[in-house]
Amino acid sequence: RIMRNNGLTIIPMLSNHYSDNFNGKALHRILHDPAKMERVIRQLIAILQQYKFQGVNVDLEELMEKTNEPLVAFQQKLYDSLHSQNLLVTMDVAVFNEDYNYEKLASCNDYLVVMAYDQHNDQGAPGPISDQHWIEGAIANLGNKVPAKKIILGLAAYGYDWPAQSQGEKVSYQEALSRAKENNAVIDFDDDSYNLHFTYRDDNDV
Repeated sequence: RIMRNNGLTIIPMLSNHYSDNFNGKALHRILHDPAKMERVIRQLIAILQQYKFQGVNVDLEELMEKTNEPLVAFQQKLYDSLHSQNLLVTMDVAVFNEDYNYEKLASCNDYLVVMAYDQHNDQGAPGPISDQHWIEGAIANLGNKVPAKKIILGLAAYGYDWPAQSQGEKVSYQEALSRAKENNAVIDFDDDSYNLHFTYRDDNDV
């Protein structure tokens, strides 16, 4: 209600993420079953119209498809169906990722939201989540394939905590600030990567 009263466009997300993971198998079943695909799109349109939303943002990740064609075919059908109802269609795309055919997806989306983050994440070594130079390279690469007017830059509003000798942990921006404050850590803005970071020792001295 607050968003509508302030004239904001409301676009919910359609995703294959649940139970803390992206489920490629569930998505695979939909992409290869025309009846399931039709049902998903029909139900989606009904929900968007019921709640008077302006469109949908599609976030499909961890694909197990052998080619880009099933995803493009789904997105084209979704785009045609929603556009016939005057609804917007946007899609999240990872950078430097062969799961996405950027040129074809640009033609069946109003906008592509570029997920220019997780350059470093909880599965690897510490480092910038979105190094400025890395982002510039990603956008330059995408700009050669997609009209600039269709590109929206996605930002990372979170952080990672990498304990010594163990796997990292994703934390919210507020959690990161709280940990810094609780441990009297100084937050540093890196002039090269344009990312924030800090170090600290917890109760276990790690």
